[in-house]
Amino acid sequence: MFHICRSVLLLAILSGCCAVALAAQTFSWRLVYSSDFRGELKPCGCSQEGDLGGVLRRVTKFTQLRQQAKETIFVSAGDILGPPDEQGVIKGRYMLQAHRYFALDAILPGEQDLLHPLASLQKADLPWVLTNNDGNLPFADHRERHLPAGKRLLVFALLDPQLTDASHKKHLRPPDTALQNALRRTKAKAADLIILLLHGNENFAGKFAQQPLLDIIVRGHLHKPVSPAALSTGIPILSAGYRGRRIGIAEVQTNASTRVTDNSIIPLPRTIADDPRLSRLYARYDREIARWYQAKTARTRQAQTASTPYGTVSLCRLCHEDIYEKWQDSRHAGAMRSLRRAGKHLDPECLRCHTTGMGEAGGFVSLSVTAALADVQCEACHGAARSHAEYPLVNRTGNSARSCRNCHTPEHSPAFQPVSYRSKIAHRITTPPPIHQQSISPIAGVYTVLRPDQPVISRETVEVSEYFSFYCSRCYILDKNWPSLITTLARPIRHRQIPVVFTGRQQPWASLAFLAAEQAGKGREFKTAVFAAKFERNADIGDRQVIVDIATTLGLGERIHAVLNRQDETIEEKFRRYREMKERNHIRTTPTLIINDNLRVLAKDTANNTNLLMENLSTILLDIQCRQYAVCDNNGFP
Repeated sequence: MFHICRSVLLLAILSGCCAVALAAQTFSWRLVYSSDFRGELKPCGCSQEGDLGGVLRRVTKFTQLRQQAKETIFVSAGDILGPPDEQGVIKGRYMLQAHRYFALDAILPGEQDLLHPLASLQKADLPWVLTNNDGNLPFADHRERHLPAGKRLLVFALLDPQLTDASHKKHLRPPDTALQNALRRTKAKAADLIILLLHGNENFAGKFAQQPLLDIIVRGHLHKPVSPAALSTGIPILSAGYRGRRIGIAEVQTNASTRVTDNSIIPLPRTIADDPRLSRLYARYDREIARWYQAKTARTRQAQTASTPYGTVSLCRLCHEDIYEKWQDSRHAGAMRSLRRAGKHLDPECLRCHTTGMGEAGGFVSLSVTAALADVQCEACHGAARSHAEYPLVNRTGNSARSCRNCHTPEHSPAFQPVSYRSKIAHRITTPPPIHQQSISPIAGVYTVLRPDQPVISRETVEVSEYFSFYCSRCYILDKNWPSLITTLARPIRHRQIPVVFTGRQQPWASLAFLAAEQAGKGREFKTAVFAAKFERNADIGDRQVIVDIATTLGLGERIHAVLNRQDETIEEKFRRYREMKERNHIRTTPTLIINDNLRVLAKDTANNTNLLMENLSTILLDIQCRQYAVCDNNGFP
């Protein structure tokens, strides 16, 4: 057992204080500690053994600990942020927001944290503490907390200057001198509990292991998992591992001295539920990363192909045929022809008002280079509309009224009258265009278009038809991850689940029972239960009794028994209809997902990797929702 003897204890013993009096003053408390998140907001979950940690589970665990009747101190020994690259900066903002939910008592900024803008660390309003700070960094040199029973807690923190870059090293004082000065200035001898947070290697931590005023040292700057240190005499140096996968919990007792009675390192596995508030925060992070990545790749693609923001009148025509016909009858449509007749089609001063977008990025340059932007097209008045054509509900076209006077000046058009001239080109939408017909770029993701002549989006609801088999392991994984997929979407979708039976290899009992359970409003529960029986307990779901037993746990035993004995014509009819749909849509493998009756998504599209399948499905649905509901930013990315 750790035993830390203070001068106070020695004086008490010498003065003859009895053990009973000391015991009466004993104060029990708990220290929860960690370090080295390194930007790990949430584990990837690719393997069960690596699926540990993350801020979502940590808040849940901290909430549970706070609900227990014991005074608890929460500290972090540094490097909560990862590398400050483009994604790391975005992730850092969310990590700092997440730490507000932790309600820590003290955080030591590590060398990784200091690579991020100091303003962002300061703005986060977290309990930063850095004792060997020269006063030019926005961190307190200690933290103080008054505990019940009149106990006074002090927390100090030291960062090894050798770990930092030159710009920060100049603001760090020698750690040992800084600590001595801080102990003296805060009258640490009168404190009951003193914790020192350290960020450095074992040798750095060892320099402070003999400091007589310290009770506990918590060390960060770790690069591998650790085990609880053996309980021994001296100042305990505690570490909880790296990447935020585990937390350390030390049980402490204080009277005239302080001792650690137990120390354990607790993993944070998937069995710990995600905190709902952090789930929403993480969903926002996912969406922002998707926008960032799509924008980044779009910029790269634009640089490679020199793409233009102008779509030309041929693009506008795809959705606005009636307006296109009106335009064709106007003089605007023959603007270049009139220049040719006058022999001025090579005069830049004239071309500016007889073409579209000249002088603007991606606009008309010359007939030999950009012939498609000749004439006064729609975009000459409404502005470049390629982004509007791609995301029409998000990127609206501009007001054309002001653009008239750019060319209809007193010099060139002295008789110009806005009302009379506008009547010559006036148009309005008489037939609402389809929401989107994939006119600019395909919807993001990997899929097969079943009906190229039909719009993908022409309905009020986004619908996913999932053809699945209860014998399909990838369908089982897809079902487990479906709730997390839904959290990434801005709007609900209609999820139609269609059980598939491949004749000769599979029994229909689970599928028939699912249809009945779905009719009773328990389809989701039944589906999950059957998958668990098949793939977690290796049950024979081809046995009718097994299916009845599962249904019984959901209160559907008698109903399912009747269905499996083919006594329900309604279920039989639905089963036959789904079988016909399976053949009509050429379902040869599961899972097969058909979105809006037109986009078919298969597991083989993503190398039969179910995690990649989920990412692909999320990408497709985000893009569709952006186009359909305008739930994306002004750049058109969901």
